[in-house]
Amino acid sequence: MTKRKTGDRVKYEKDGTKYDGIIKHVFDYDPKDKRGQKYSVTDPNADTIIVYEDEIKQE
Repeated sequence: MTKRKTGDRVKYEKDGTKYDGIIKHVFDYDPKDKRGQKYSVTDPNADTIIVYEDEIKQE
């Protein structure tokens, strides 16, 4: 699993739209969560949303 940290830039997809954001917070990992690591990300519109590892596009 990739270790991401606060301040990392990530590309992700929500509802078919691609975004580029910056991780503001990394939540504690929950092994029962099938979607992977959970992050709080600030998107280009300055909105903070929850992004899961399975939504992040690998470069």
